[in-house]
Amino acid sequence: MALEAAQLSDSVIYPVLVVPIANDAGRNVGGENALTTLAAGTGGRVFAPTLGAELEKAFTDLIQDLRTQYLLAYYPKDVPLTKNRFHRLEVRVRNPQLRVLARNGYYGEAEASSPSGRISVAPGK
Repeated sequence: MALEAAQLSDSVIYPVLVVPIANDAGRNVGGENALTTLAAGTGGRVFAPTLGAELEKAFTDLIQDLRTQYLLAYYPKDVPLTKNRFHRLEVRVRNPQLRVLARNGYYGEAEASSPSGRISVAPGK
């Protein structure tokens, strides 16, 4: 549900995970995995620096990502209604020197499964 809400709000998530213990043994990584899923699903990426110079570089890279973005618009035409509102999308480039970070799909119309056919992401609605 968090990923759907983030995608519906056109959010891009860039988690910065500073992990004090490098060894995974006995450490609960569920939160880290959830943030990785949110980043991948919204077109962001995960930064996992250690403290010090790596942390500074992570924020420098994050700022660079935010300053060098392009916006591509996509308007689907004649997409048949299905029960699943989520439609997968893949953005590729021919130049191997370019890097693409894009959300993995979008929410569109679907066959009515609830009274309104839509999900509200506003609290209390």
